[in-house]
Amino acid sequence: MTQNLKLQDVTKQTSARKKVLIVEDNDLNSLLLKTMLKDQDVDLEFAENGAEAIKKYEATSPDVILMDIRMPQVDGLQAAKEIRALEANAGDVRARIIGVTADAFEENRQRCFEAGMDAYVKKPFSKSELVEKIQ
Repeated sequence: MTQNLKLQDVTKQTSARKKVLIVEDNDLNSLLLKTMLKDQDVDLEFAENGAEAIKKYEATSPDVILMDIRMPQVDGLQAAKEIRALEANAGDVRARIIGVTADAFEENRQRCFEAGMDAYVKKPFSKSELVEKIQ
């Protein structure tokens, strides 16, 4: 049932495109995410690591952040914590942060939630699963 549901069906209700920040250090994975979301009603922005994600968050105020967990410099968990601190200090509306990782262990899932993430997807994931998490 969710396979036929497009993100644009949900965004029509709010009559605004969603701004999605994709934080991924692997170019192939970034391209895959871009391809999966190309027919959705979203504006995409990209960051290659957690430090860049924090800067892009401040500059663009995305609605949704797809955050790879393991990255150089600042990992996804630390970046999520810092973004949550920025939101709290500024009184901003919370961005939806979705952790993306190849690690399927329950411990890693729990660490994502402890860092302030709202959802978690394991690689490989389907387009329908990704769209559902973004909603």
